[in-house]
Amino acid sequence: MSVIALASAKGAPGVTTAAVALGAVWPRRALVVEADPAGGDLAARFHLPSEPNLLSLGTAARRGDLAAADVWTHVQQLPRGLEVLAGVRAAEQARALGRLWSLLPGGLAELGADALVDCGRLTPGTVAEDLLRAADLVLLVCRPTVEGVLHLGYRLEALSRAGVAAEVILVGERPFDRARVQDALAANGVTARVRGVLADDARAAGMLAGQAGRERWLERVSPLIRSARGLADDLAGSLPAPANHEVGA
Repeated sequence: MSVIALASAKGAPGVTTAAVALGAVWPRRALVVEADPAGGDLAARFHLPSEPNLLSLGTAARRGDLAAADVWTHVQQLPRGLEVLAGVRAAEQARALGRLWSLLPGGLAELGADALVDCGRLTPGTVAEDLLRAADLVLLVCRPTVEGVLHLGYRLEALSRAGVAAEVILVGERPFDRARVQDALAANGVTARVRGVLADDARAAGMLAGQAGRERWLERVSPLIRSARGLADDLAGSLPAPANHEVGA
């Protein structure tokens, strides 16, 4: 029912990992959508079949409008059961999707579940712009370094000028903690809220990227999953509850 777009201002601070971590502990049904225009990683990380994915959905969408049932038809599952719409392999394929980028927000809004959309790194003129504009919540993922916060401020200002209000998720709190990042943004006239922090937990991040590890530790002990659970509850609690029926269930 709600569309939550996640993106980064610079580099690769872990947008895909953040989306998967949140999706794994989301308190109601969720779909992770890998809409990074530069190309996705989930299929390679988890040895998923090459299709169905966003590219096959784009082919289907050429026949007309995009319904929620069409989206669910192209969904796969990760080994832990998380439902994902895997992304394209390269930027060239993303550009070839054409009108799917404008149709996708409407299809995701009717899922009967929440969509966590990995939009990758934001660049001027990104093909994911329609997703950002239509999202119920836009979250920029940032590592709290000097350069990370600097680029975060620039991108938040650009989004604001485009009419998109965004909030911030930090990956860890080193060298700057949540309060200092919030103060730094405010000092530069940026009013965006630092919504929460995901633990900088390389071991858990590796497991969420397909590496082997102890499942019991990941679910019960890992700092990343523990922090993701609290953040997911907060985010979901601020969004409308999905309808009782679930298309594609």
